[in-house]
Amino acid sequence: DIVASKNQIIGSLKTEQAEKLDQLSNISRSKIAELELQVEVQIKRIINMEKRSNELTRISSEQFSASIGREKSTQNKFLTEMCALKEELMASKEEKEIISKELNS
Repeated sequence: DIVASKNQIIGSLKTEQAEKLDQLSNISRSKIAELELQVEVQIKRIINMEKRSNELTRISSEQFSASIGREKSTQNKFLTEMCALKEELMASKEEKEIISKELNS
């Protein structure tokens, strides 16, 4: 009887330990799944941040290019105006020389 009782107690303890092990395994699986989900969310956030960063870089490049284009346009207008003024001055100088020659003759 004692041996049977002992075997029954041992069997009962083994069953309890097996149940506890199953519970711990389930908890571990659950935690692992939760952590995997959190990692997925973080990866998606990082990808979105990279996309946004790339978009901002592209926008900045476009704005910089547009700014340079406007600056070149402004410089070209200025140079065109300076050339026109130079031509006017040259024409004025020629007229002055002609008038001066006429007055001297």
